[in-house]
Amino acid sequence: MEWGVTNKQFLVTRRSLVERLADWRDQKNWQEFFETYWKLIYSVAVKAGLTDSEAQDVVQETIITVAKRVEG
Repeated sequence: MEWGVTNKQFLVTRRSLVERLADWRDQKNWQEFFETYWKLIYSVAVKAGLTDSEAQDVVQETIITVAKRVEG
């Protein structure tokens, strides 16, 4: 895939979404983050050979890890 203006804008938007996660009370941004990334995380886990249940655990642990990193 060629990185055009649209893809660069997407990266900036995604970075700004992660930066907005610093406010723990902002449920909207956390929900947007989850909805944006859970399918990607899940599909990578399944492609790596994990079961559905294991892939769901990976999604949960990844989101928790992001939350801990944003907090600290």
